[in-house]
Amino acid sequence: MPVRADDEIRIEARLNRPAYLHLFWVGSDAKVAPTFPWQPGHWETRPAQEQKRDHLDLPERAEAAWEIPAGRPGIETLLQLVREESPLPRKDEETIARLLAGARVSTDILIEEAVWLENGREGTIDLHDRAAPSTETRKSDDPVLRIRWLLSQQVRPLGDYQQAIVFPKQGGTSGTTARGCHNR
Repeated sequence: MPVRADDEIRIEARLNRPAYLHLFWVGSDAKVAPTFPWQPGHWETRPAQEQKRDHLDLPERAEAAWEIPAGRPGIETLLQLVREESPLPRKDEETIARLLAGARVSTDILIEEAVWLENGREGTIDLHDRAAPSTETRKSDDPVLRIRWLLSQQVRPLGDYQQAIVFPKQGGTSGTTARGCHNR
């Protein structure tokens, strides 16, 4: 951490029972990109029929990875919203985009490590890829607090369960040497 332009990432989601998964990527530029079940970055490509699933691997090919895009430094957030009974209503797509884009998270205060948020609770990620409760206190202008509040108070009512990973991104342009990064 922080991730850099051209670092590689894979997304792996595992659930203890089938449900409808919806993934959203909020970039350091505050733009919200639908990631699943849409074609990544394209709101108009949501499938007419969605299926419950208990796992998701993106990209789908095991030997593939996505590259972190070039751009300004800041905070990146990957949000997983899970619904048990039905997919996210199409009328709520705009609500999600508006809420997440309107987060107004300060990029002047960069975090040093990834933070895992689960249903409004914060954990930290250790080297063994497990979330553990955090006892660390934060300043009121901390961007993670802003994201945590937004997810727990505004986004959580739209689903039955949510997880998010918030991580720092170093600015830069494409063409740097990829270090490789596996976030889960």
